[in-house]
Amino acid sequence: ELASAMGISRLVWKGDTLFATALTGTRFNPPMPLLSSAEEKATFPWEGTVYSGGKAHKATATLTQTSEPLIRDGRKTPTTKTVLLVRLADRELETVTWYAPGTGMIMQVQRTKKQGQTDGQFDLQLDYLGGP
Repeated sequence: ELASAMGISRLVWKGDTLFATALTGTRFNPPMPLLSSAEEKATFPWEGTVYSGGKAHKATATLTQTSEPLIRDGRKTPTTKTVLLVRLADRELETVTWYAPGTGMIMQVQRTKKQGQTDGQFDLQLDYLGGP
C-alpha cells in the first residue's frame, strides 16, 4: 500500500502479474492488471467497476504489453511498455507506462479522450529522474 496526498494505491502480485485494487483514490473491482513479469508480449482484457469520485462506473479495459526500447536524453533503455486503455461510458483513459529491468517504472503518460476526440487531452506525466 502506498499513500500520498493524491490518495491510496494498493498493488498486489498474483503469480506473475501485477494488479491494482486502488490507484490514487480510484478503486477497481475486480483488480486491474498492470504488468506481467512472465511474458514479454501479452494482452489482458478486463471488465468490471471503477469507483471514483464517490460513484461507481461500469468499464472495460485492455492492457497491452510489449518489449520496446525507450530513448531519453540520447540514451536507449530496454523497457517493457504497457498501454492500459480503460473505456468508460463517456470517455477513455489511456495510461502508457515504461518499466526498466532492475529499476521499475521509469516513465508514465496519461491522456483522457472524450467521445469524438482522436488524440485526447494530456493529463499527467511521471518521469524517473534517478536514484539508487
